[in-house]
Amino acid sequence: AALLKLIPGIARVYYADRQKGAYIRSNKDAQELLLPRLFGRQEELVYVLLLDAKGKCLAVELVHEGSVNASEVNLRKIAALAIRTNAAGLILAHNHPGGVSTPSQEDVLTTRHMQTTLEAMEIQLVDHLVFADRDFTSMRQTGLLR
Repeated sequence: AALLKLIPGIARVYYADRQKGAYIRSNKDAQELLLPRLFGRQEELVYVLLLDAKGKCLAVELVHEGSVNASEVNLRKIAALAIRTNAAGLILAHNHPGGVSTPSQEDVLTTRHMQTTLEAMEIQLVDHLVFADRDFTSMRQTGLLR
């Protein structure tokens, strides 16, 4: 039983290591990279996918682990990661453990604030993806991100 409990964590590490250096050309590419990290988690997690100018994944970092229904986004921490990795752009992603991938009003406001902050540093917020189980919503595709 103890060994079976270790399988999800081991799988996450395996997928994370296997996908370093992948090119992100679409939301589907981002989903494939992020879903193993978010699937089945019972608390909200916030990840940032850092990209170079050609869309190559420089790093995928967990920036916050929240409660069952809330998580905060630390703009300062995300900006520092982007600068440290020399990222030209980033994709923000988090999960909704409740099972609905529709972004909340707070998600939208936080994303727009982050976009403005990153633009001032010449870093593009490529998208913000909200995951729920195997489904996800792209804020850029839905028009919530300019």
